[in-house]
Amino acid sequence: LTFTVGNFSTYVGYELINPGENIHYSTSYLFSNGPFFHNGLKVDYAISESFSLMLGIFNDTDNKLEEVQGKHIGTQIAFTKNSFSVFINYLTGVDVDLPGTTVRGHQIDLTSTKDFGNRFSLGLNVSRKVNQQQDGPDTDWFGTAVYAQFRVKDFLALGIRGEYMNDPDGVIM
Repeated sequence: LTFTVGNFSTYVGYELINPGENIHYSTSYLFSNGPFFHNGLKVDYAISESFSLMLGIFNDTDNKLEEVQGKHIGTQIAFTKNSFSVFINYLTGVDVDLPGTTVRGHQIDLTSTKDFGNRFSLGLNVSRKVNQQQDGPDTDWFGTAVYAQFRVKDFLALGIRGEYMNDPDGVIM
């Protein structure tokens, strides 16, 4: 059982906010549309060597102070075995609360990695966010990215990313 309190990088998505840990010089649209960090409390529980659960309660996403009333809730189910891992993430909370406009976001995200020996790995990120508007139609976006990494030497790795984004409502693009 692990408790994390304060400000910490997000658990949602494949890419990492720390550039030293992110193989790509650029960031994907998935990463660019966050979330980037959370301010709050999360509890991680290792069910077994392979399975774990996380539950968190946060202030507004990417904000150290709470500007919108109400907390965000996040969950994660993780499976890691040998050279394979998969994480299913969920985040919900009110993103906008203005007179006449309330928008609650629901984001579900899957990340997975498979290492093939110590030289090559493949990663996958699939994410969808639905914005439920109090007075108006819901909006959403969807994206997926595939990551390949080849380690040439211990100190040199090459990475490539392919990405698809679908934003029919013009929410992020």
